[in-house]
Amino acid sequence: MKTNNRTSSNPIKDTILFFTITLGITYFVLWGPLVILKIPVGSFVSSQHGPGWALGVMLLGGFMPSVVALTLTGIKEGKTGLKRMLQSTFRVKIGFRWYLAMIGLVFIGTIGQIALNFILGHTFDFSLFLTQLPSLLPLILIGPLSEELGWRGYAQEKLQKRVNPLLSSLVVGVVWGLWHLPLFL
Repeated sequence: MKTNNRTSSNPIKDTILFFTITLGITYFVLWGPLVILKIPVGSFVSSQHGPGWALGVMLLGGFMPSVVALTLTGIKEGKTGLKRMLQSTFRVKIGFRWYLAMIGLVFIGTIGQIALNFILGHTFDFSLFLTQLPSLLPLILIGPLSEELGWRGYAQEKLQKRVNPLLSSLVVGVVWGLWHLPLFL
């Protein structure tokens, strides 16, 4: 059977290779050494900040899933595969009302948390919303957008060629959690 790919492809093996390279580079080259050597990077909850290069290493680690996915796609499928992957990133598959529902859910959840806070007798400093607002776009860029091309655009897509969406989501979710483990340490 002839395929358009440069090499024959096995979605499960491709996904395992992606997971192995992503976790390997992140654990052994980037985030792992920061944890083992206890090099502070910075925190939103503390004033402790480490050297600038450590922040750079942490940010590079955040982009590793997408970098690995793009690299593997380029090797396996060439420019055609890269173009397909990048186009799928910007393809909107849901209607406008679902975007409103998502925003509404976040709004309702936020109001619920604030209300629960007051019910429990705690105070809430509303000025925190304004102070944190400038960090919203950078957090979106260095957070989910930096890694989702790898997790959803590569691993999830490959796994779903062989297993159902629920199982592929669970597998990606477990590996995603393991990948984040150094950040919690």
